[in-house]
Parts: sequence; C-alpha cells; structure tokens
Amino acid sequence: MVFALVVTSYDRINELERLFHSIANQTFGGEIEVILVNQNAVRPNSCDILSAPMKVVVLEAGGLTPLSKARNIGL
Repeated sequence: MVFALVVTSYDRINELERLFHSIANQTFGGEIEVILVNQNAVRPNSCDILSAPMKVVVLEAGGLTPLSKARNIGL
C-alpha cells in the first residue's frame, strides 16, 4: 500500500524539515510518498539530505502561485 501526501510550502523551511523527520519516524508498514509543491524561490535543502524511508517528489510552482493552484499541481 502506498500513502501519498501532497504538501505545499512557501517560506517554511524549518517546518518542512520537522514534517519530514516526523514522517520518517512513523511506523506505517507501506510505502510513503511525499509530493512537495515548492513555492519558495530556492529548493529546500531538506529535500536533498534526508535519508528517510520515503520517496520525495519535488514540483516547482514558483513563489507567487496561489495555494489552491499549488495543491492542484501536486495532484
């Protein structure tokens, strides 16, 4: 079973790192996929340095993308 989570982020790098570490500590038996729609000007480093048991897909949306459109990009 795959659990997919769509997350949008704009200037919340610390919160993203906290989220990724929390997901990594879960005891879910299936595969976890995080679809991050990045609305930041730069790509968060936490996407690259995590060696967590999850797949992270990063989609770039640009800094001025409205939240609802960013979520739709993730779907």
